[in-house]
Amino acid sequence: MIYLDYAASTPVDEHILKIYQQTARDFFANPLSLHDLGTEAMELSRYSYEVIASCLGCDQKELHMTHSGTEANHLALETLLQTKPHNKKHIVATPFEHFSIADFLKKKQLTEGYEISLLTPNDQGEILLDDVIAKVEENTCLVAIQHINHEIGTIQDIETIGRWIQQKGILFHCDGVQAFSKVHVDVKALHVDSYSISGHKIYGPKGIGATYIRSIPSRNTSERLYRGTEDIAKLVAFAAAADIGTTHIDEKAKHIKELRTYFIENSANITDHASVFTARQQSPHVIGILFNKIPGHYAMLKFNQAGIAMSTGSACTVNQQSPSPTMIALGIDPQHAKNFIRLSLGNETTKSELEKTIKVCENMLQEWKN
Repeated sequence: MIYLDYAASTPVDEHILKIYQQTARDFFANPLSLHDLGTEAMELSRYSYEVIASCLGCDQKELHMTHSGTEANHLALETLLQTKPHNKKHIVATPFEHFSIADFLKKKQLTEGYEISLLTPNDQGEILLDDVIAKVEENTCLVAIQHINHEIGTIQDIETIGRWIQQKGILFHCDGVQAFSKVHVDVKALHVDSYSISGHKIYGPKGIGATYIRSIPSRNTSERLYRGTEDIAKLVAFAAAADIGTTHIDEKAKHIKELRTYFIENSANITDHASVFTARQQSPHVIGILFNKIPGHYAMLKFNQAGIAMSTGSACTVNQQSPSPTMIALGIDPQHAKNFIRLSLGNETTKSELEKTIKVCENMLQEWKN
């Protein structure tokens, strides 16, 4: 089957899998145990933290492991909100944050009385600094902006926005799950207070994520925020995937961009019946397509029958059958927004696979017209 759903999850790299298996076999002891085997496991844990922290440009004491990107977002947001002044209960966020953040903020609004203001993107899905400035109020305590949109791939100018937010003394969280290993990340240069990543988006194992949380004087960051016996094998594999994924980023992005360009240049018969979303700053890994008439769920079924795996948006929300939040944010009618599909490219994607995908799509459009 042709896999074009890398934004939902990546396969575990063979090298990473071998590292996981060897570590699971040889370093199985509890890292908190006082015997030599436990000490060896603890040393591996510390080394893995150092590797991942280095990839993010932070101190390893500012890095906290979780079981997923969703939990990483929750941990970061909850921790930041615990440090805010009690009289500030206004949060600014994008309308297309991952559901883990959107759902978290809705619950805070309902149960703790937070006021949530949503930013307005331009027609390319970009959040501009002027809009952030317009939304921030005297009682704003937190801003949340994803680094790369998970449905159309728009890259936000986190550094510019973060610099202004930091100058205002407002906390800033960035969901970097789709960005980590796709673009260069230095959390200090981005001026963020927290930044979340996930293992299974970077050819590492599922069930592990991490969040950087900036050291805050009022909090003891030397103590881990997320407790439990560490899965050393998974942690080591995550660190290896992070190290590999952040090496030669530009070269890898160039290859993926060539694939995206090939797809678009050979999709004239498709783009007559659909819109392919582009932005000035965009991750080439994600290709968002909005059909004029064909429902997204129908397109996904036809692709699946032809042996092609893709999605109708975020893998965490497709079962809800609701329109793409990104499409709604871009002003697309809710019914039309259900015609959205997402193709996402990865390390194993080939031009021949995209050629078949284009052909299947053209045949589908012809059948629908008839």
